[in-house]
Amino acid sequence: MDPIATDQPVFDRKAVVSDLNRLLRLRTTPIGMKMFASIEEMQSVPRIRRPRHTHTTDQIVGQSSRNGWTVGITMDDLVCAQ
Repeated sequence: MDPIATDQPVFDRKAVVSDLNRLLRLRTTPIGMKMFASIEEMQSVPRIRRPRHTHTTDQIVGQSSRNGWTVGITMDDLVCAQ
């Protein structure tokens, strides 16, 4: 299966979130995920939060969605391989 892609050079995230909320009547804020090549690249994201304890991936997604946080994790931050 091919990944979903776009040919748009600029992606207006605020407009997409607004459209999703309006059209789908979502109860939580949509979130996105990105895999980085290195920890340094991930930590260069402004205002990124790192967990202090181990979590499951669904807990990390919940924190991002409910609190509006940008959360960065590595395998060391997870309870087990997920």
